[in-house]
Amino acid sequence: MNLMRYSAALLIIVLSGTMACARDGKTVTPEQAWELGWPTMQGPLGNFIPTKTGAELVDDLSKARLVWESDEKNFGRAKHTTGSFKRKGKVSALLGSDAVAAPGGWAGPIIAQGKLFATTFRPAGKVYDIKTLFDTVEKGHLEADDMLIALDAKTGKTVWKAAEPGGFVWGVGKRGGFQVAPVYNKGVVYSMGTTGRIFAYSAADGKKLWETKPESRMIAQRDKLLARSHVLSASSGFGWRQSMVFAGGRLIIPRKDALLGRDPADGKIKWTLNKVISAWTTPCVWKHSDKEYLLCATGGKPGQAKMHLIDPAAGKILWTVEGLHATQFNLAPSTTHVLVNVGSRIIKEKANGSAPKNEEGDAPFGLPGAYRITPKGAVLIWTFPDKPHFLLPTWNDTVARPRILIRDGLVYYSSEGPGKETDRRLIVAREETGKVLADQPRANDFWFQLVEDKLLHCIDWSHGSRASFDLYSTDPEKFKRLSDAWKPKQPLTTAYQVSMEPPVIAGRIFLRTETGTIVCYDLTKK
Repeated sequence: MNLMRYSAALLIIVLSGTMACARDGKTVTPEQAWELGWPTMQGPLGNFIPTKTGAELVDDLSKARLVWESDEKNFGRAKHTTGSFKRKGKVSALLGSDAVAAPGGWAGPIIAQGKLFATTFRPAGKVYDIKTLFDTVEKGHLEADDMLIALDAKTGKTVWKAAEPGGFVWGVGKRGGFQVAPVYNKGVVYSMGTTGRIFAYSAADGKKLWETKPESRMIAQRDKLLARSHVLSASSGFGWRQSMVFAGGRLIIPRKDALLGRDPADGKIKWTLNKVISAWTTPCVWKHSDKEYLLCATGGKPGQAKMHLIDPAAGKILWTVEGLHATQFNLAPSTTHVLVNVGSRIIKEKANGSAPKNEEGDAPFGLPGAYRITPKGAVLIWTFPDKPHFLLPTWNDTVARPRILIRDGLVYYSSEGPGKETDRRLIVAREETGKVLADQPRANDFWFQLVEDKLLHCIDWSHGSRASFDLYSTDPEKFKRLSDAWKPKQPLTTAYQVSMEPPVIAGRIFLRTETGTIVCYDLTKK
């Protein structure tokens, strides 16, 4: 074995040991946390949980410190809906050759090898005469370069960037943006472009290893729309609300309710499974006895949704739980349990058309239930009480946003029932029994993250420039709000129904901004 292969093998062994410690809830050193990084949208453990380092966080978020803001401004401003073009001159301002805050992908970044990677796109190519919403004509780009940008995660300096011509600036509404986060594995980072091309790059230097062909239906739609040159007339129904993962030696590509297993060496498709996942969620990588599985739940009518455990190497379903309600939120299991939507008896009044409805036309709220899982099967062991402030919504403007995390034997859950004043809660319960240990009202939005010994909650994670954060203790016996609302000085950008997940490592959080940069804040005490 040559020195390079020996070093790589040794690093994998070290990282495996560190990951095992982190998965068991043990504290790792900051250096070990950086080695694990945030290599996929769901974090180093595949369940959105940052590794614990024992770092002491501030109690007052106003004391959070800006570590860096990237010089690179090509990450884009994310949401570019019809509303973005409702003032004259906006087409040129956002899509013109001199655009300052151009559109870009909606996906969050990942971190590996000490680098932050983010997938986006940049308007480029021919300048078109574009018909606006006012029946006037402005000049701008409708084609795009698909981009992957690498920064030094400690300093924010640009390390390398790749720009691939042949992309497109799709019209997306406010819910269907391009949210496909990249994924890292064994020295390679994989990124998807706006026409369905997948690119593999060396994480060290950005050398392109291979790319796949674009999807024919996307190219056909792109060419049709370019012939019209009409702003934001494009369909976004291509399954862009899910991110790629890596499991069992396969690069996993979600496509609405389907999963594709690709060979990471050349991108060729090895298997396809249809109707195995919700079109709003990214497949969960669940690890048991050092073997990786895909854990997925579906949408569907009440009582007709399912949960599957899949062997990612073979593309084989190992077991299925039937009779569930639509689980549109991302699964975040522990080593032994996962929560899915088992359905409530409480009905949403005046539910919109996106709500999963039963045979009577009623739309039940969701209700989380805990399953004990093994590679051989799953058993329901408890549910939250079927009462208003333990519920979750399953319709548009919420969908994938509800959050349930499990850490140290505790379930942390952001609920939202019928009453906005009374039924928006942060709840802590026992993982084994469901016993509720803490139940506190929360402001507005669902998103939170467990950062060391604190719970960081975003008050508005859907409208980025309005995003502000508050802080709670994670100890259920002392669970309370610790900090007044804090808003970073940079206007943040976010997605909408699907989270733009920010990496968190050793008390540092990495956030995208509306000016196309990325910022890093340190939440630890000096």
